[in-house]
Amino acid sequence: MALKYLPLNQDPDLIINYDFENSGYRTSYKGLFVPSLCNIAGAPVKDSEYRDFDGVLVNSPRLLKQGRWPGKGAIRFDGIRTFAVVPGCTTLNPSENGISIITWIRFNHVDKVQCIYGCARGLIDSKFNLFWRKKSFRSSWGGHEFSTPSLKIHPARWYHLVLTADSGGQVSFFLNGKQLPFNGRNDRARLIKDQYELIIGGLCLNNTADGINTHTVFGEQRRCRIAAAFGLRDMFDGEIDEFLIFKRPLSQEFIKRHYKTGRPH
Repeated sequence: MALKYLPLNQDPDLIINYDFENSGYRTSYKGLFVPSLCNIAGAPVKDSEYRDFDGVLVNSPRLLKQGRWPGKGAIRFDGIRTFAVVPGCTTLNPSENGISIITWIRFNHVDKVQCIYGCARGLIDSKFNLFWRKKSFRSSWGGHEFSTPSLKIHPARWYHLVLTADSGGQVSFFLNGKQLPFNGRNDRARLIKDQYELIIGGLCLNNTADGINTHTVFGEQRRCRIAAAFGLRDMFDGEIDEFLIFKRPLSQEFIKRHYKTGRPH
């Protein structure tokens, strides 16, 4: 559903917008054209051009034709081995500008640890990640962990989830348009400036100096896909719709309007 209150793709601070409506899209990754997510943020591009921050599909997560809205797409992760990677997010520098990550999520079940997104640099020195664990959402920023109080989250129901941080390290969670309190003390995050690869759908810790250690699989008619078999943990089991990243902390009013405009009922 289009957001009528704000032309999102014209916002200069929106750098990633995956709407999962481009089934069959392929982009260049390590010299090959592979199944990918089209980043629609910014001005339109020609068919022969590729966008910054296109997301590469690893182990073939499913792009659904029926997502949060009838006839609109989403992406499904199997909780075992499927994820997407956004290579070299060098312009995501929360220590300079702050950052906001918006997404709609739907769990298949909530009885295990699941990482919705995170960095490919491991847990301790990660720039940011977002987990579901022990009935709460948790995020690690440079070795500091922030968590919400216990929440009653239902499988098979869509939730609007936002994580923000300002340049001073102030972290905030929002669920369905409302800011959540912290469980315990609200410290400030230690924001790290470094190049990394963003993972959507889990954690992949099997990394090299050139990024995630993947290999290419060729199918019929020499069509190729990207696969990874090692270093996977806390994989997300469920669906994601509308994944957006802004290079600034969003206001509570903006987040509330975004939720109300996009809620699936």
